[in-house]
Amino acid sequence: MFSPIRIALLLFFAALMAGGIYIFFFRELGSGGSDDLRAILASDVPAQSESGTKSKALDDASIQSGESIGEDDPLREVFDLLERDDGPESMERAEALMQTLLETRPDEAQVLLAKGRLLYMHQSKPDEARPVLEQALKLSPNDADIHFHLGSAIGLDLMMSGAGMMRMMREGPLAVELFERAAELNPGHVDSRMALCMSYLMMPAMFGGGRDKAEEMADAVLYLDRAKGFFAHASIHHQQGELEEAIASFQKSLAEDATDERVHNMLGYALIQAKRPMEALPHFEKVVELKPHEANGHDSLGDGLKACEKFEAAIASYDKAIELDPEFSTSVAHKAELLIELGREAEAAEAYRYLLSFEDSSALAESARDFLESQ
Repeated sequence: MFSPIRIALLLFFAALMAGGIYIFFFRELGSGGSDDLRAILASDVPAQSESGTKSKALDDASIQSGESIGEDDPLREVFDLLERDDGPESMERAEALMQTLLETRPDEAQVLLAKGRLLYMHQSKPDEARPVLEQALKLSPNDADIHFHLGSAIGLDLMMSGAGMMRMMREGPLAVELFERAAELNPGHVDSRMALCMSYLMMPAMFGGGRDKAEEMADAVLYLDRAKGFFAHASIHHQQGELEEAIASFQKSLAEDATDERVHNMLGYALIQAKRPMEALPHFEKVVELKPHEANGHDSLGDGLKACEKFEAAIASYDKAIELDPEFSTSVAHKAELLIELGREAEAAEAYRYLLSFEDSSALAESARDFLESQ
């Protein structure tokens, strides 16, 4: 499941920017989105919020989705369920509540925000989330959280759809503008600053990004939230290949909050890259402990077990990921690759044929076809 900050934030947006690293050079082409959305982004940030209070200072606490909603409002429960993401049952409950809310309160911005979050974060449907979140933004154009989630949905949509360069140049800048506007509207909005940190890191300085700007944004996150700030700095070190510095910063993040599975996950991979796989394994196990219902954690544990040469256990972990999400192509491919390494080509071919039964246009699918054609 996707969740702001819990997503490996953007890991997905970092991947987006890596694929379209020059999009800021073409900012004038950034005309993606509706005319209404472009008009909202072109407008001035109000000196006061819609509630009449002054804009928040950097040291104010960030207001996230649902925090200003009454305790007895069913919408509050929806936001709580989305944030906790306790598994399929909690998402079924959220969907049922959303259905009623959409029938009775279809024109409320916060209801549409919750629906958009459900679509892109938990149902992997960013293309369907985008018009819902655009409508929410029209209804509440000064809401930082809506800006952030619309930008995230756009970024995820571009990544999942395999967008070409022209579409990246057209819509990528729009996502970054939404993150920047979110940070303008609410300087204490941690998620938007995390997204900007990752975005700036992947862009050259001449196009508005660069390491210095990324570190400046990471410092702002550190001021607001120490655990997430250390994570932001660790991500910068990791992306730059500075493994020991990255490991140290990931560990500082966990010292502040040991329950963040994405930090355990990334620390595990950094330790594998540093040739310390036995130290990585407990972190992957912690990911599974914290999010047992998510396929990605079991896939990561499989990678850790493979690095420790515990091959049968690794295959079992990949199988568990596939059981939880039958179309989790990464685990299917990882299993096939390991089977090939073990000389079990017939089993690998079976795994690759299964992958091609639901995916046919990705790099993983191309690798599967190449292997099957070689047999």
